[in-house]
Amino acid sequence: MKKLLVLIIITLTTFSCESDDSNPSSNPVVGASGRVISSEDCNAVDSMLLSLSEEQKQTLLSKNNRELTELILVEVNNYRETKNLSSLQANENLLLLGVLHNEYQIENNTISHDQAMDRFCSISQVNNVFAFAENTAFGYDTAKEVVEALLLSPNHKKNIEGDFDITATSAVINEKGTIFYTQIFAKL
Repeated sequence: MKKLLVLIIITLTTFSCESDDSNPSSNPVVGASGRVISSEDCNAVDSMLLSLSEEQKQTLLSKNNRELTELILVEVNNYRETKNLSSLQANENLLLLGVLHNEYQIENNTISHDQAMDRFCSISQVNNVFAFAENTAFGYDTAKEVVEALLLSPNHKKNIEGDFDITATSAVINEKGTIFYTQIFAKL
């Protein structure tokens, strides 16, 4: 099966996209984003996380494929170990942001990094985060497949190998059975 690649790089104030095809009706696709953002960039952004009730958080978490999320973390940390990099710790706040973004991607029938700044600002208002990166993908059925696909792209690999402490990969299935992934990394 042909693998397609979507590269989305966050610049200082704009998003640029280079894409073969980001429509989830086609073959599996991955996308990468990463940038260091200062807290001043977040002054006017309301935190998505702070506005969620406990019930809303539990509803969002129930949409995530927990087993797949845990397997992806194992795959990523196993890879990082081969590069003598520290293990990443799972973070529920990043997972919630990933589920929210996957819902957005499913609703819009595409993978994207839309509102990445909002996700960074939201997590930085809850945790003392100063660096953030994000990978997105869809159409891969196993943790091994999606991590291998991400590692084939220099931008995704850079995010996976980055100087981060916490991570989460949300895996949400749409009504057609396609799995959407949002993988978020942060440095505390």
